[in-house]
Amino acid sequence: MKKYIFIILTVTSLLLCILLFTSYIKCSNLDSTLSYDNLSVKNAVSSKIELKKSLNYVSKPVADTYIPILMYHSISDSNPSNTLLVPPSEFENEIAWLHDNGFTSLSLDELYYSLTTGNVPEKPVVITFDDGYDDNYNSAYPILKKYGFIGNFFVITDYMDTKPGFMTVDMLKEMHSNGMVIESHTSNHQELKNLSDEDKKTSIKNAQDFLKEKLNIDSKFLCYPVGRYDEATKNVASSLGVKLAVTTEPGLANMNQGLTSLKRVRISPMSLDAFKSNFKSFTN
Repeated sequence: MKKYIFIILTVTSLLLCILLFTSYIKCSNLDSTLSYDNLSVKNAVSSKIELKKSLNYVSKPVADTYIPILMYHSISDSNPSNTLLVPPSEFENEIAWLHDNGFTSLSLDELYYSLTTGNVPEKPVVITFDDGYDDNYNSAYPILKKYGFIGNFFVITDYMDTKPGFMTVDMLKEMHSNGMVIESHTSNHQELKNLSDEDKKTSIKNAQDFLKEKLNIDSKFLCYPVGRYDEATKNVASSLGVKLAVTTEPGLANMNQGLTSLKRVRISPMSLDAFKSNFKSFTN
């Protein structure tokens, strides 16, 4: 009888040990997974830049680093006489050409990285949209996704969810969750150089607050309304944490212009050959 009791106790002890060991292994694996996930989230932006860098980045002197920032507004064929409207078919032909010719689309974070370090893709391009028209979501966004390109959308935040013809917050959320960049075109689209410093600050800060509240975006990029600014505007923007701002002045972006007064390439309805001519320095 004692022999049977001893055997039962021994087997029970072994089973308990196995269960405890198995639980320990599962917990250890869970901790490792959580640690890895947290690290991945923390380094998401830098990892993305490093991945692109490992594929096709080259090193140049900062002063010799020029990047085309394309300036679109509306992607629509509803009014052929309006030069702010690029027909969707033209837009797709342009994006397809960039894709087929090896251009790398950059986010605004990646633009900042390349301009300040000189580490830049061999064929860089930054695709921006001003104002926040709903055709950016309906027409431009699907085309960008199709070709795996990043779009950077500067929105007038007071118009979102309130003004017909402009995007809704839900549209912005979807685009942002799928890799598009949503940034500030101020809250009210007033010409900043004509405002007092306090009103400048309000126009920029309200947009930043909107982007933080609605999309959890810490806004640090700015597109000046109608492209106009002055030194006071740049100073106010910098005081609010803006580290890069774009204008409507024509040309390729370069550090010598100043990070808060970068030039862009205006895209209006044009032939594909005319579009290609903007990239001669990268294709010859």
